[in-house]
Amino acid sequence: LGEFLTGFARVLEELPEPELESAKAALIQKTLQPDICLEDEANHYWEEIVREHFCWSRRQRLAEALQKVTREQLLAFYHAFVLPFPANGSEHKCAVLTVLCYGKNHPLPPLSP
Repeated sequence: LGEFLTGFARVLEELPEPELESAKAALIQKTLQPDICLEDEANHYWEEIVREHFCWSRRQRLAEALQKVTREQLLAFYHAFVLPFPANGSEHKCAVLTVLCYGKNHPLPPLSP
């Protein structure tokens, strides 16, 4: 997992600017998509009520914030919160949960002594 996340950091660093802007635009477009049915709209507003934040324009505000995100900010966030492994020298430490699933087609390997 650590190798993948470290490798993805390089992908983000080397991502051409037009591709980064395209990804941001797609995320903004998805964020601003209107609710399809009344249930979706009710859930959208109910979430604000449950959280007691009452930010009825959260989607618009999020889209505006996403538009302002720079590559440097994205990388700083990624290095601070996605790459907190001790191996990369980060000051942030976190626990890593690894889940392994075994089944009929993929039996549990024998335990070594």
